[in-house]
Amino acid sequence: MDRAALAQATKGEPWYIEAYGESPYFPGCMRWDTGSADADPHDPVVSDIPTLLLHGRFDPYSSLTLIKEAAENLSRSWVVEFPNWSHNVLGSDCGPEVRNGWIDDPTSPPIRAASGTWIPSGSRSP
Repeated sequence: MDRAALAQATKGEPWYIEAYGESPYFPGCMRWDTGSADADPHDPVVSDIPTLLLHGRFDPYSSLTLIKEAAENLSRSWVVEFPNWSHNVLGSDCGPEVRNGWIDDPTSPPIRAASGTWIPSGSRSP
């Protein structure tokens, strides 16, 4: 891991430094001989496997723009934004309901949850 590049990527943003630049996992990684990844982690994932991407509007780690950008290379993907949630949308009643319904038929768009607390932010059909 290039710690200097990571520090530069934080651009002095305190929240970014705290979340990524000062990760408590770094010392553990240094002790283990983890090696290097086979692929560049910056390369986008390209797949035609049905994929459901759930996003909380107030997620401090992943913006909706980044989620949609990731979905561009997933030809059979659906993006669902939960407008009142943060990072863990599966901690809500609605998130698991949407996920579980979609798992039953992953080639179709997710169904609207009965609670109506989410809005589809985009979809792409196969």
